[in-house]
Amino acid sequence: MGWACAHAFASSGKLVSIVCSPANSALDLQDDEIRVYKYDLGKLDSLPAFFSQLRSERGEVTNLVFFQRYRGRGDLWEGEYFVSMRATQILIDEFSAQSDKVNGRAIVIISSPAATKVALEQPLSYHVAKAALSQMVRYYAVTLGRIGIRVNCVQPAIVLKPRAAAFYAQHQKIVKLYQHITPLGRMGTPEDIAGAVTFLCSPAAGFITGQTIVVDGGISLHEAASLSRLSNNLDDIPPKYRKTLYDHEDD
Repeated sequence: MGWACAHAFASSGKLVSIVCSPANSALDLQDDEIRVYKYDLGKLDSLPAFFSQLRSERGEVTNLVFFQRYRGRGDLWEGEYFVSMRATQILIDEFSAQSDKVNGRAIVIISSPAATKVALEQPLSYHVAKAALSQMVRYYAVTLGRIGIRVNCVQPAIVLKPRAAAFYAQHQKIVKLYQHITPLGRMGTPEDIAGAVTFLCSPAAGFITGQTIVVDGGISLHEAASLSRLSNNLDDIPPKYRKTLYDHEDD
């Protein structure tokens, strides 16, 4: 999702800097529009200096977008605290300390349904971190609004990422289930998330702050019991709804 977002910003003429883990060997791009920096966000003490280096090389930062989560093998609570919460807080504080002559500044944090609901495949530390980030969005929206910085949150659901394409190609029943229970009749894409992020960073969203934008094709609108029935009875759909739900199968 971060990669799609970087390309969306670059296509609009912006310089983009991606900060990713040193262990990420998939991102090694260096060009005029998009530059990749390898940095361990768990190293909090040197994070302000790193941000200063990034500014000196690429200029003042206009938009700050957070996609990270802790994926290490160490203590999950410590990892989420450092990587998801403290690193985010430090970078936002450094970002807001830039010259107030930088106009149109915006921050977007990528959240998860686990911020407010329970996702059993994720540990408790992940839930707590996402809930904390949602509150961070509200706090900073209030405290940074006076200096012209907007802060919002994007909450995706299931996103069909390129790296998972092979898995879903081999498990079409799962794909059909997601298509079946999503009102828009398809799984989300990284570009869907990038579209929401770039909108929130644009002048078109100039009076939007402190909000969580849910980008899930409408799946969260289902009442729990009816969603369970949809999931367990793929063929048990009223005839008038079948065409809408299955139109995509001919694509």
